[in-house]
Amino acid sequence: MKTMRGATEFGTGGYYELVIDLGSHDERLTRAVDALWSHADLATAEGVAANENLAAEGAARHPAWRHGVARLPNGARIPCRSFAEVIAGPSGEKAYVVFALPMAALERACAADRPVAANAAHAAHATSGGLDTAWRERLENWLAELGAHVDAAVPFGAAYIGFLPFPIGEEELAESLFAREVPAERYLAYLYRWEDDLRYFPTNRWS
Repeated sequence: MKTMRGATEFGTGGYYELVIDLGSHDERLTRAVDALWSHADLATAEGVAANENLAAEGAARHPAWRHGVARLPNGARIPCRSFAEVIAGPSGEKAYVVFALPMAALERACAADRPVAANAAHAAHATSGGLDTAWRERLENWLAELGAHVDAAVPFGAAYIGFLPFPIGEEELAESLFAREVPAERYLAYLYRWEDDLRYFPTNRWS
């Protein structure tokens, strides 16, 4: 895959993310990241990091810090990255894998799907930084597919999909979130292990 613009789109406007809660911090973290990047729509690439210092800093933190190119459902290729967060909590260290897509690149890819004349009228009705609701649904479904791809190799309990979808490290919040099962009104999408199956619960309240 080749990048579309790439480096300049990191660090501006936030990220649309898939956040995978692996639970305990162990060797599964590296295996989960390897599984993520083995998906056919992702490829690691040189020169996609925002700058060399950022890439070096991330690589020093954990091998989960990777940059590459993602092929979106509409065929657009945009920069992407993954990283890990390991948080010390009351029940020990918890590990999260985060896969992030820069909003600037997503907005450009979304706009390219619309007729030029429609873009001006669309601006007043867009959600989440200029992304059409239908377009976001396709994007979130695709991110859920990435999560399921990881789960096939490294099973996990839950994942969160959306614009900066989950406050990493808020263990009590995560526990209370599912205390009464998956929320009926969802402002983000969830992958959640229901009995023995990982199930997808899409966003149904858009903002």
